[in-house]
Amino acid sequence: MENDFRTASRRFWTTIRRLRRGKQCTVNTVFSGDRVLLTLTGDVLGSQKAPRGKAPGVDEVRQEFLKAMDVVGLSWLTRLCNITRTSGAVPLDWQPGVVVPLFKKGDRRMCSNYRGITLLSLPGKVFSGVLERRVRKIVEPWIQEEQCGFRPGRGSVDQLYTLSAVLEGAWEFAQPVYMCFVDLEKAFDRVPLGVLWGVLREYGVPDPLIRAIQSLYSRSLVRISGSKSDLFPVGVGFRQGCPLSPVLFITFRTEFVGTARALRGCGLVASGLGRCFLRTI
Repeated sequence: MENDFRTASRRFWTTIRRLRRGKQCTVNTVFSGDRVLLTLTGDVLGSQKAPRGKAPGVDEVRQEFLKAMDVVGLSWLTRLCNITRTSGAVPLDWQPGVVVPLFKKGDRRMCSNYRGITLLSLPGKVFSGVLERRVRKIVEPWIQEEQCGFRPGRGSVDQLYTLSAVLEGAWEFAQPVYMCFVDLEKAFDRVPLGVLWGVLREYGVPDPLIRAIQSLYSRSLVRISGSKSDLFPVGVGFRQGCPLSPVLFITFRTEFVGTARALRGCGLVASGLGRCFLRTI
């Protein structure tokens, strides 16, 4: 498998550089052991629809390169994604995330006043999108109904409607309403990844998918004013800008909220009061 991965990676990048326009080729369909289709060319076609001007990762592969790919390039990218999925080994150029701190407000000398945006390999983001669709299908049945943020077809409008209905019912019967708003500060930056891997296994995500996600989240570096730091391991937090981050966050939060509800004698006690949980993120 490792030799196949190296061969496919080398041939893919050789093909991209040559850009053999107009030449047709077939895409080898890859199946898992249980004959489940892994990745089709359609899964990576979205890479050509993304807007231009996106900053590249450490591999310096730009969006214009992906848009210029013909059928040959798409087929090799598809095969590379398939091999990466089945082996769980991600190309080294796809792994590092370049963290660029963006100033928000306040004192510029305080690190807490900056938000880190992670520049990722664009081919790696294509692969992350493939993983996101696979992981979402597996974990979706576990997500609570009130979770509307980061879910297709849902949003804050659903929660506003529910809240309005609750308020109207309370006003009709002259009942008091108590609301608690919780702001999760730097929520993406504080999730322990070691715990997340266990949650994904508990929810039935296959080990090859987990290994691939772990590889994508294994290393990062910081870039400030053109200077780059050394690579360092990452054990906490999701990458801002990664297609996988939203679904991983709501998966972790689902387990966190479920565990908190199962604990007795702690948290907010509202005896005799109805409860309505609304989550927009």
